[in-house]
Amino acid sequence: MKPGVLEPEYAIYSRARRAREEQDYDLEAAPLTAEEANIIVADAERFLVRLERHLREVGAIR
Repeated sequence: MKPGVLEPEYAIYSRARRAREEQDYDLEAAPLTAEEANIIVADAERFLVRLERHLREVGAIR
């Protein structure tokens, strides 16, 4: 998605990707806590709701 299409608070992809990459590739990274994982999942769910609303607003879906 192009920058500026959605509000900045929905830019969660880079945070989630960074957390995943740390867990996959950084052998010294501390494991995510359940709370951290829950925050990432909740942010992703909010993003999907907002994305669906945007797609409806631009007529891409009904």
